[in-house]
Amino acid sequence: MIAQKNIDNVPLTESCVIGYIPFDTVEKVPVYQGCTGKDNKELKNCFSNAVSKFITENLSLEIKSIENYPPGSIRMFLRFIINKEGYITDINVRAQNKSLENEAIRVIKKLPQMIPGKQKGKSVAVLYNFPMIFCVKE
Repeated sequence: MIAQKNIDNVPLTESCVIGYIPFDTVEKVPVYQGCTGKDNKELKNCFSNAVSKFITENLSLEIKSIENYPPGSIRMFLRFIINKEGYITDINVRAQNKSLENEAIRVIKKLPQMIPGKQKGKSVAVLYNFPMIFCVKE
């Protein structure tokens, strides 16, 4: 029989961290170029707005497969990590077709280097989730 240790009261150490910290819980979020703010909330808003604007401006909707979509909204779910050096890694995209996924990945790879997030004063990798909805017009 294996003895089971109560892990509820074990303090979290760096060796327990699974490689990244979620964007919503990191002590100091990554900083997108040009973003400023007096606190983490303002920096989070600026980051989200800047990433959204960058993706919207750089996403090519001239994808042939989009022509086959009926008018309405298309949803994509983007997920990536801003690593300890501020670079984008581990991109994951779910979309309604492979062309949209590939286009989103292409754009995310173009995001600029950022100031990395911090936890307990040390640079950490931060996971960012970004749902995206855009409209197909008639």
